[in-house]
Amino acid sequence: MRCADESLDGFCRSCDAGGVTDPRPGPRGPGRPATEVLSTPRLRLEPLTVGHAAEAVALLAAPSLYRFTGGAPPTPGELTDRYRRQGTGHSPDGTERWLNWMVRRVADGRLVGTVQATVTGPEPGRAAIAWVVGEADQGRGYGTEAVTAMRAWLARHGIDDVVAMIRPGHRRSEGLARRVGLRPSATMLDGERMWAARAYPAAMIERIAWATVAVADQDVMREFFVDVLGFEVRADAEMWPGARWLEVVPPGAETGLVLSRASDFGREPDAQYPVGLVARDLAGVVAAARARGLAATEPATESWGTSARITDPEGRELLVRATG
Repeated sequence: MRCADESLDGFCRSCDAGGVTDPRPGPRGPGRPATEVLSTPRLRLEPLTVGHAAEAVALLAAPSLYRFTGGAPPTPGELTDRYRRQGTGHSPDGTERWLNWMVRRVADGRLVGTVQATVTGPEPGRAAIAWVVGEADQGRGYGTEAVTAMRAWLARHGIDDVVAMIRPGHRRSEGLARRVGLRPSATMLDGERMWAARAYPAAMIERIAWATVAVADQDVMREFFVDVLGFEVRADAEMWPGARWLEVVPPGAETGLVLSRASDFGREPDAQYPVGLVARDLAGVVAAARARGLAATEPATESWGTSARITDPEGRELLVRATG
């Protein structure tokens, strides 16, 4: 994928095929909305037709538009063929939906650029967007205005997953992307960075399911967590012969603690816990630990709360904080 912006710069690599391509294919769904005329205070975005080709040849004639994306200005015949393909609204196999607008200035009716989105994946889909502003009209905010209007249209149709591919160093494209709500990701494809409207892949994570502490003796530590701290056993099952998955959890909690036997993985037991705990009855926790002969500090209040440190049977300190 390639994209341009109001500074310049040409087209996505796949313009000849119909639009910006996305690496994730997906089925074409029924009832997808077609493009429609969009209006802003200064611009009119018209759905692309073959009839735009003759007028767009001059718009796309400047060699500077292709400095970051490669390629060359299209001939009238090439542009007519391209717009005929794009005008179908979808790829031949139906896995991509092509949404293309020509951007016209209201004041004088002249074409100043183009914007496009290629939608792929399961409904509502991901939109890979691109834009071009003619050389004579760059630096006036037309790209930002047009892309913002397109993004609003996509959002009205449930498409909030929006990306653009920008070559590092293309400062104007990066600036436009930021202005329309995109942020750089770690994903690179063919020398271009993906800018996205949401984080990937963090957005797919729902919750932390468990944390793990490597222990020397699972049975001793199970007794400590169940009998002293009041945890429940969520799972105690064989992973492979001689190795157990032992997971304990406070009653009603979602995140569990896996007590993993260090020797099963050829390592030493952990010296510290990866978690802290919160207790409704901190004094009761301290008393229960001391009743089992375990070291426990007196609850102490600091600026961030009241807490105590319990030393488990294997010598690790566990920080327990009072609720509130």
